[in-house]
Amino acid sequence: MKRRDIIVIGAVLLAALGLALLGFALRGGGDEVRVYLDGALYAVLPLDEDTALVIEQPGGAVNIVEVSGGGVRMREANCPTQTCVACGWRYPDDVRALPDAAWIVCLPNRVSVELAAD
Repeated sequence: MKRRDIIVIGAVLLAALGLALLGFALRGGGDEVRVYLDGALYAVLPLDEDTALVIEQPGGAVNIVEVSGGGVRMREANCPTQTCVACGWRYPDDVRALPDAAWIVCLPNRVSVELAAD
């Protein structure tokens, strides 16, 4: 190999590394939780802030969406099935591996939680 070839290969590798680091930096912080009520956007929660959102509806339906440690779950619901609570914690890596894991749905209370992972 000639010196010029080594310089070109080094430049390409440095450019690739720079693009990878830039992509990683831009991707971070883009994850959020979108909460829907009756199909309409109700709230957007950042995934990097621990919080609990209480959704109280006329008629007594109550859901509590919890964001903590970079994940989201339906902490409580007063629906009869409790399927949404049984879904447990969802994390961005879960969604990247299995896109169906992006949703937690409480059908009886008409509440949906979407984990939007970049």
